[in-house]
Amino acid sequence: MFDSRDPVLIFVALFVAVVIGHGAMIGTQPAFFTELFASRVAYSGLALGHELASMIVGGFSLVVATALLAWAARPGRARCS
Repeated sequence: MFDSRDPVLIFVALFVAVVIGHGAMIGTQPAFFTELFASRVAYSGLALGHELASMIVGGFSLVVATALLAWAARPGRARCS
């Protein structure tokens, strides 16, 4: 679909892939994670892990986006047409 260079087809392909991938991940994680921890610590342990991961990944995503923007704007970089 990327070879078609049609933005609508590319968007639809990425949208479907993300929806299916995210659904598969979110659908199985709760059952898996409840088996990892004892019931008295499951809620706080899962919440703490989720929030810490969100802070770390969310914070670094800005750095990665800035680095990608700087790389894309670099003069002399080969461009795909």
